[in-house]
Amino acid sequence: MPRWARLAAALVLAAAACRPREPVYGPVPIPPARPPRAAPAPAPREPGEPVPAAPAVRRAPPVRVGLVVDAAAGEVTSLSGLTVETEDGRNLEELDAGSSLAFSADRGTVAMEVRDRSGRTLRTRRGLEPPVVVRAADGGAVAVRGVPYRGAILVQAAGRSGLTLVNRVDLESYLLGVVPRELGRAS
Repeated sequence: MPRWARLAAALVLAAAACRPREPVYGPVPIPPARPPRAAPAPAPREPGEPVPAAPAVRRAPPVRVGLVVDAAAGEVTSLSGLTVETEDGRNLEELDAGSSLAFSADRGTVAMEVRDRSGRTLRTRRGLEPPVVVRAADGGAVAVRGVPYRGAILVQAAGRSGLTLVNRVDLESYLLGVVPRELGRAS
């Protein structure tokens, strides 16, 4: 086969591989958590030898992804129960599995309704200073609009009459959810 024909065939194949694919939406697959690996044992030291300083570990800043932007309300659920906190870690609420939270804007603050499995409102808290942080009780997935997400959900005020729900997740967990979707099923 002539060289120009091989080059043309390679260009056609490259162009076909670069065609845009339809994005895939839906629940984020969450694999079971792996136990952390044990650190290797330190090398033996001579008596009186100074202990070396531990290397500084730099963590990547969390990734923030807007899920619901400037909406009148939003609902957060989890199969394992929910923990609601302030940004500084003060606990506001602990919910059993099957409970859900409905958030709405309340003149620059956040109103939160606690609902049971049937959707009946159990109690309402108003005047919560944003952001309100919602996590799954067992560290698992938190669902917004029925779609599960790793990490925590930040409920923030958007003006005086809107809410923004943001998924705050560490970089590694974010990549675990995004990369398989970007590669597609053929990979």
